[in-house]
Amino acid sequence: MGENILLGLGKNPETKGDLTASRFRSVWSEGIEIPGFPVVTEDLETDILIIGGGLTGLSCAYELAERGMDFILIEKDRILSKTSGFSTGKITAQHGAVYSDIFHMAGRDAALALYNSQMEAMEIFKDYSEKLSVFDYYHEGNAVMFARTQDEGNIISDEEYALDKLGIEWDKAEIPFQKGARGIALKNQLGTNPVAYGAAIAGYLKDKGLKVFEGSMAHEEIEIKEGVHEVTVNGKYKIKCRKIIIATLFPAIDGNGNYFMRMYPMRSHCAAWKTDDFDPSMYITAKDPVRSVRYYKNGNDNYLVVAGETYPVGSDDKTDIKMKAIIEYGKNKFSVGEPQFIWSAEDFCPPDYLPFIGVISGKRDYRNVYVATGFRKWGLGFSVWTGKYLSDLIEGKTEENRFFSPQRKFIKAEPQALLKTIKSAFKNKHEVHVNPDDLRNDEGGIAVVKGKKVGVYKDKNGNLKYMSLKCTHLGCTLTWNELEESFDCPCHGSRYTRDGFIIEGPAVTDMEEEKYKE
Repeated sequence: MGENILLGLGKNPETKGDLTASRFRSVWSEGIEIPGFPVVTEDLETDILIIGGGLTGLSCAYELAERGMDFILIEKDRILSKTSGFSTGKITAQHGAVYSDIFHMAGRDAALALYNSQMEAMEIFKDYSEKLSVFDYYHEGNAVMFARTQDEGNIISDEEYALDKLGIEWDKAEIPFQKGARGIALKNQLGTNPVAYGAAIAGYLKDKGLKVFEGSMAHEEIEIKEGVHEVTVNGKYKIKCRKIIIATLFPAIDGNGNYFMRMYPMRSHCAAWKTDDFDPSMYITAKDPVRSVRYYKNGNDNYLVVAGETYPVGSDDKTDIKMKAIIEYGKNKFSVGEPQFIWSAEDFCPPDYLPFIGVISGKRDYRNVYVATGFRKWGLGFSVWTGKYLSDLIEGKTEENRFFSPQRKFIKAEPQALLKTIKSAFKNKHEVHVNPDDLRNDEGGIAVVKGKKVGVYKDKNGNLKYMSLKCTHLGCTLTWNELEESFDCPCHGSRYTRDGFIIEGPAVTDMEEEKYKE
């Protein structure tokens, strides 16, 4: 299981051509050392418990540490081992064609709340980077959205109109790799290395001897007694606290917020090539199929990063084709060869385009439990901004942002999340089955055994393991992800390794094993 977590993907290097495990890692981890932390081995007590060791949790920890506040951070796997290390590494107020939609759906103030948070995030990031001495790992450049077709041109026009109404400055932009394309740019946005940044925060916390733990999983239920929260870790140790920040991709604790009905999971693919070229600008298309293009400078090496092919988790068994489409785009547009890095990422998307950051629900028992989730494809900026915002909220220095409030109700938008979930669950029948005897060692898939579909895995010694295809979250039928060799839930985005261990939630337990007589 450890290999799958660290690489993000779990391919058998002897199979499936050139998409091998050794290359399933992001360019951001290249040359970056991430400090290690111990496992929780005793009962503990603190004022604030942070659950989640990605950039959101680390940003909260850094802010609280700088303010001298008492906290503990726990991460169930390794620090920075999940979504934070598999992004496109951009902090920008240019989130694709969203301002027009938000402006018409929720109004001017809601759209400006998004814009202002990302502008603030860039300033926070630069300030932290200076203090942490990682300023070599970011650059400023234009964030450009461009149109490849007339339809996308119309989307650009709508966005220009919205930006003008919001008073947001923009410029026309040329696209060097797409002649004649129409582009719109926001100036002075940031291209970053999220792993270098997160590792610097982790090093800061370790040097100060602060309480950070890895391999320490929080139980999904909280015991609340006289204002004190008690969280069980790894099934046996108790952490008592007065406040909780839930900073996991999907909330590790739901708190009656029903987040599985309010967000839909999306997955996308990335590739990176070493190149002699460099362009500080960052580009993204106005419409699907999305293509995101940027460059990254790591010391004397330059890298081209291309991302896209976004799709609902578990809805498409042609994931290998999607990755190949990204690779072919890079080859055709930029005359590069095979990529040195390929990776994938998962994000949860609220249908109104705005995150859930604040008090987790309206239930009285949860008034001191905070959550940060639903960042869509723009989690880096929200992660950085969340650290300061939630710290201010906990200290009573700011009011809750009503547009980001987890308790908000946007009637027009919320049913869309449930509808997308239902469509994803039934879109892909996954009728491609394997014969267990034909599997190579350390391979998995979906088989039909005694008339029933099951997950199957052949271990390194040739022993077969059969698993139920019922997701351990709410029982949806898992599908097979051919590219990443994982079992994925099309309903709510849980994912499991090819041998049935949980990769990411909302599920918190492994696939159930089934026994069959040979």
